[in-house]
Amino acid sequence: MRSETIHINSLPSEAEAILRDYTRLQRQEKEIREEKLRLRQRLDVHLPHQAGHETIWSELDGDRVKISRVVKTRVDYDEELLKKRLGGAYREILSPDLSRIRRKMRDIRSVFTPVLDIIGAPDPSRVREALNRGIVSPKDFAGAYDKKDEVSIAVTVCHKKQVEQGIAAPRG
Repeated sequence: MRSETIHINSLPSEAEAILRDYTRLQRQEKEIREEKLRLRQRLDVHLPHQAGHETIWSELDGDRVKISRVVKTRVDYDEELLKKRLGGAYREILSPDLSRIRRKMRDIRSVFTPVLDIIGAPDPSRVREALNRGIVSPKDFAGAYDKKDEVSIAVTVCHKKQVEQGIAAPRG
């Protein structure tokens, strides 16, 4: 799928009004997320603390309120240091990391070939490639898929300072 950038000096007034409302809501959402985080942090001070997961039920203005508190421990390792110290034993402490797998997929795809029938799903670009190479026929796909266009619109506000610093695209 090809992406194009179109520069429009001005949008229709109705679109501008919609965009104004949208960006106002974006700012409000950000403020609300930040305020909720601060309130959760303040609330945590008043909750009983135990290791792991806890659920607290309370009454508030006639409603039952459920408060879930989960403690997750995150450990960040100095991988280069561990590789040096552990040598061959380093492999014994490793587990697949899905984010790394995604980032490296082009380089490691062949490793998954023996198990693709278990973990794989049809990929539109690979389907096109197989059709172009004559490995499969368009008839094979008749009635075997459902194609829908899903529109996603993202709106990002580029502040004047960001444009001046080259972080965001200039107008026009």
